[in-house]
Amino acid sequence: MNSLAAQEFGSDDSDPYGVAGGGLAIERAPPGGASWRLEVAGERAFPLAIHSSPVSGAFRGLVDVPSSPYARITLRAERPTSLWFFGTELRASAELRALHRETSANVICAPGPVSVFNCRRGFSTLRGSLSAAIERPIGRQRLALRSFAAAVGAKDDVVAPQELIYLGGPVSAPGYPFHSFVARAAASERLEWRLPIPFVAIPLGRFGSTPASATIAPYAAFLAVRVERDADVRRSGVVVMPPVSGGYPSVGVGFLTLFDLLRLDVARGLRDGRWMFSVDVSSEFWGVL
Repeated sequence: MNSLAAQEFGSDDSDPYGVAGGGLAIERAPPGGASWRLEVAGERAFPLAIHSSPVSGAFRGLVDVPSSPYARITLRAERPTSLWFFGTELRASAELRALHRETSANVICAPGPVSVFNCRRGFSTLRGSLSAAIERPIGRQRLALRSFAAAVGAKDDVVAPQELIYLGGPVSAPGYPFHSFVARAAASERLEWRLPIPFVAIPLGRFGSTPASATIAPYAAFLAVRVERDADVRRSGVVVMPPVSGGYPSVGVGFLTLFDLLRLDVARGLRDGRWMFSVDVSSEFWGVL
């Protein structure tokens, strides 16, 4: 879906940047249980460039990241969907990531959008994130909650752009532009109620047909961000001024069909937001795709 939207309308819900390096990882992933992964790596990040144009519109500029080597340590834990308290189903993941970079004393500073990182003797950042999905079936209906929280801190208050927290768009903040929020700390919560409704059965040839029902899912979401105005975030050399700190509520409704695989959403941001329409595959299938 994202590839088609990018090709036709310049709507690309991704923020790529380049990384080259190598490292080692140790992983423990028992069948049906929580998995743990520890990574130690040496890497170099570098900005990318856009070499194409959509049929209509234009692509958003890419984030300028400092082209410099660093050491990275990442600890990641994931809990697959399984039963939890009070008959709920829980899926969760957490990550703790540390970056450290040292430069030589004779480094030469050159002007540029990210020269502050290339001119310093070094930077160290610590970034943590937690996401959880909780669902509770109630008869044929279902209550679904999506939670996310993240924060990043740094020595000498210098955070590389790729370590900041980017939110906005149909997943983290429906009704607000994709990655329009760039923050040092943020949390989002989404409450959704899924109800089956009668719908036309879609024939699938020799495989039969879909059920004569679909799912309607009204929801409310809230995003809280702490924005640092001194964070020098640039896209293709242009300074991007993020929204102010505070809360950003939104409401919307989703429509799920084809065994709840295909999802259509209409949402509205209630604080300087806009109407947003999106088409996607249900998030439960992202790991398969």
